[in-house]
Amino acid sequence: MKMTATAKRMAMEIEAAEVELDNHRAVLSDLMTELTEARRAEWSRAGGCEVCRGWGETLSWWTLDGSGWDERKPCTNPACTAKTVGTDPTSTEPSSRQNNRSLAQECPSRMAKTAEEQRNYAALAGMVEAARAKIEAIRAMYEVRVGSEVVVCRGKKIAIGTRGCVFWIGSDRWGKGRIGMTGADGQTHWTAASNVEVAFEDTSPLTQSQSILCRLTSQSAA
Repeated sequence: MKMTATAKRMAMEIEAAEVELDNHRAVLSDLMTELTEARRAEWSRAGGCEVCRGWGETLSWWTLDGSGWDERKPCTNPACTAKTVGTDPTSTEPSSRQNNRSLAQECPSRMAKTAEEQRNYAALAGMVEAARAKIEAIRAMYEVRVGSEVVVCRGKKIAIGTRGCVFWIGSDRWGKGRIGMTGADGQTHWTAASNVEVAFEDTSPLTQSQSILCRLTSQSAA
């Protein structure tokens, strides 16, 4: 199916936003690596036990049947500091459980201890979330929903360029998406959901009265 100008514009906007998100993620990842290494070094200087990594025990036996069959034994280091220094923040619990995560992975914000580290982490994490929200906002802007003003961009039964307001979204007997819309001329049109896209200012807009009428129609249908 040939991409329309609107579909291409959406793809370009999402691609640009995803590049922005990837850049923010990379910077945040670098910061987390730096913070994690700093916390690991602090733990080591404090005398953390390198045998059990501060867990007080090690995994002595495991099976492919699941982590419920794991067997552990007390740390063999007579000078173990598990109870005084605690666990290595980069280590995982002695277990054969899949997707076992360390404190640094489970709660990355705890790797930021100083006020400056917390500010930097909060700023970068906020930029990542803002970039994610931007991508979702772009998708939502181009999403056809009840009340959307749309324009017919493909198909044969309705003239290309016909503009209207969606009052119904559903599917046919074969499960393919369909929409019902009220055209600028007041006529009702039914077509495949793939035949329309959200209309923007660069397409002929509905008049204000027609837009209001379409929205009232969509509200009564809901």
